[in-house]
Amino acid sequence: MHAMSGVLGAYILFFPKANVVTLLFLGYFATTAKIKSVFHLGFWFLLQFFSGVFDPYGGVVYWAHIGGFIAGLLAAFLFKITASQKRLPKNI
Repeated sequence: MHAMSGVLGAYILFFPKANVVTLLFLGYFATTAKIKSVFHLGFWFLLQFFSGVFDPYGGVVYWAHIGGFIAGLLAAFLFKITASQKRLPKNI
């Protein structure tokens, strides 16, 4: 799951305005909603953070998710910088 958190970190950098279809439970009813990925993943990140802070057993797994998310975000940022500096020929 920690590697998946890294993928989520890269996703939020490359596709911040993409819609994510989310299943919402409203009491006994369930529905779907389209939410921008920056809000959806931002909420997920905050949920991991506060779960790690307030977990009475230490919450190591939540901090591992946060670390994977930040590592994926940084790796994607570095990839984006180096890819923009490289000029590929037009005929490829």
